[in-house]
Amino acid sequence: MRILISHEHRESELAGAVHNLLTKLGGDRILPWYSSDTRPDGGMAAGQWWNILHEKIQQSDFVIAVLTRESMDRPWILWECGLATGQENTLGVIPVVFNIDKSELTGPLASFQAYDGMDFDDVFKMCAQLLTHIKLSIDADEVREDIEEFKSEVSTFFENDAMTRLFSAGFHKPDKGLVGEWEATWYNADGSIFEEDTFTVHMYDDKVRIIGQGAKGYAYPMEGRISANRYMSLTYWGETHLSVTGTVLLKIMPDGRKMKGNWSGHTTKDFEEDLGLVKGTVVCTKKA
Repeated sequence: MRILISHEHRESELAGAVHNLLTKLGGDRILPWYSSDTRPDGGMAAGQWWNILHEKIQQSDFVIAVLTRESMDRPWILWECGLATGQENTLGVIPVVFNIDKSELTGPLASFQAYDGMDFDDVFKMCAQLLTHIKLSIDADEVREDIEEFKSEVSTFFENDAMTRLFSAGFHKPDKGLVGEWEATWYNADGSIFEEDTFTVHMYDDKVRIIGQGAKGYAYPMEGRISANRYMSLTYWGETHLSVTGTVLLKIMPDGRKMKGNWSGHTTKDFEEDLGLVKGTVVCTKKA
C-alpha cells in the first residue's frame, strides 16, 4: 500500500514522524512517501518535481494531510488532496491535525474523517483502519510503545518550533466576553487627561479588532491579539493618517469588564496639530 504524506515543508519532521510510525506498523507492506524526506531513497529524486509529485499522487492508495494551525489552509496541501480525490485508485484523503481541534478544519478538508495526531486513540484508530486494507490487524497494547514514541517525536517538534512557540502557543486567546462598547480615558504621562472617547471590540478566532470613536469625531482602528496571561497587545493608527500610529498594551481584569495599561506613539488630539511622540496610561470600562 502506497501512502503520500502531504505537508508544509517547514513541518517535514511531522511528516517524518508519520512515515516512521507507518513503517514500523506495516513493515515493507506500507510504502509511505513525503517530498521533503532527506534520506537517499526518499523525497524528490532528480528531475522535474511537478511530474514526480503528480506521479506519486497517481500511485498512492491514500493521502495523509499533516495539518497545523499554520498549514491547514496552505494551497499546496489543498491542491495535492484535491488532485488525489480525482484519482480512481486513491481510496481516501486522511487529514491528521496537530495542536488544533478537528472541528477547526474548514473548506474541502472538513468533509473528510479527520484524526487528532496528539491523541492515542485517534492515532491507533487511523493506523488500524489503514492496516485493514493490507489484511493486517493490530492490538492497542501491542503498538502502544510505537504510538507513544510517535507522540514524543511530535511533541519534540512543537517544543522546538519557533513558529508554534511564539505565535500559536500563547497567542491568540479569543474572549467573546470582551465584545461590545467600551469607554476609555487616555491619560498623559503627567496624569492629565489626553482624551475621553469610546470604542467597540470585535473578536475573531485569530485577532481582536477595535474601532475607536475619537473625541473630535474621527475614527481610529486598533488590531492585535490576546496572550494566555490576559494581556491585549494592539497597534493603532489614524483612519486616514498612517503617520498617526502607536501601540497599546492592556491588562484585562479578572471580571472582563475593565482593562488598563499603557500607550505610546505618534498621535494628536486632532489632525491640525504637529505630530509628536507621546505616551501615557489608559483605563477602559465596558458599558453596561
